[in-house]
Amino acid sequence: MSQFQDAIQAYLDQRAVSDPLFAVAYAKKNKNIKQCCDYCMGEAQKQAVNGAAAIPDEVVFGWAVHYYDEDDIKINHVRGHALRSDRPHAEYKPTEEDMEAAKKAALKRLEDEAYQKLHAPKKTKREPVSDGSTQMSLFA
Repeated sequence: MSQFQDAIQAYLDQRAVSDPLFAVAYAKKNKNIKQCCDYCMGEAQKQAVNGAAAIPDEVVFGWAVHYYDEDDIKINHVRGHALRSDRPHAEYKPTEEDMEAAKKAALKRLEDEAYQKLHAPKKTKREPVSDGSTQMSLFA
């Protein structure tokens, strides 16, 4: 296995442990680390200029997560850079309790985000006045 595959798999294994919603996608039978890495390499090739690309780790890890999230994903195979692995990723089979906890966590995140948006400080509106200064509206 290549260092690239090892790095991607280590990230995905950790993500599956810390994110129960992703763990469900990561356990899909029709997905594997070899095709995930092929997908990432194909995405990098799309961004290459004169055959080279520098892609931040976060972007590559994002592509890897996207590969597992999407069921109908197109893999652009990169010529001359085939990555091979017979080692399957760590199997994670979520229980009903895991699924329920993941659902509750997702709903809590959405609720927290909505609360933050509702209670975010409002920007005050400043309006110019005739003497050249600005006046702040208390009711904007």
